[in-house]
Amino acid sequence: MQFGRGHRPHHDGAADGAYDRLVLMSDHGQQKTQNFVAWLSAKFTGTTEVRYAKLRSPTDFEDIYVASNGAVSAALSFFTRTVSHFPCVSGARK
Repeated sequence: MQFGRGHRPHHDGAADGAYDRLVLMSDHGQQKTQNFVAWLSAKFTGTTEVRYAKLRSPTDFEDIYVASNGAVSAALSFFTRTVSHFPCVSGARK
């Protein structure tokens, strides 16, 4: 992936349609977070889920890990519940 002037890596993948769901973790208040979601919605047409996480500091890796682990677990759980009713098809495409 190449980043040009004005491009930010945290949203380029979402902006190019590579994803249909985004999980945003925020340590900011609801208004500031919703303002960011509104800005992001102009660049991302998929579903945006906001998960609030209280961090002791923006670089507290333990807090970030715990919050991220919870967000990933919840996203995987959602995905598993959503697609688990589809039949599994194996084999190569022709």
